[in-house]
Amino acid sequence: MKENIITDENAKLISEEFIKSKISKDFNSDEYKVEINGVEEKYIDYILYVNGVRTNASYTVVVDKNGEVRLHYNTNVGVGKIKSNINSTSSKATSSIAKTTLNNAMTKAKLKYKDSSFKVELETPYYDVETNTLYQAVLIQVKSSDGLLYVMEHLEEIR
Repeated sequence: MKENIITDENAKLISEEFIKSKISKDFNSDEYKVEINGVEEKYIDYILYVNGVRTNASYTVVVDKNGEVRLHYNTNVGVGKIKSNINSTSSKATSSIAKTTLNNAMTKAKLKYKDSSFKVELETPYYDVETNTLYQAVLIQVKSSDGLLYVMEHLEEIR
């Protein structure tokens, strides 16, 4: 008996139709970064970006090998308001702030994890929809001298 395996593309199409029909008829996947994980069950994460600013507004939809769909997580509340808030504050996210935040993050990492190597994984403006706060975010991968890997998150509020 052949086992059903759903492709990433099919899972994405099924999940988008689910969101449009059950949650938000105005859903536009082009406004989201899409991450797909899993083999027998596909976990499709839609992360809202506005003008290059990552938010914590997202959907996570699960599609099983038979095409059955369930909503796993939904933090999308008032996308229009989120866009308006970001549009009015995102100009404050300058390259100078990004550089200062990166320097602060690296200093903090080097103090906390001596004798380790560091790799910047992510630098991005980040908007927290729950607190209506814009941050500069840095994720640093830390590799300790004994080979263990850590990820350190550093956020600085942009005012």
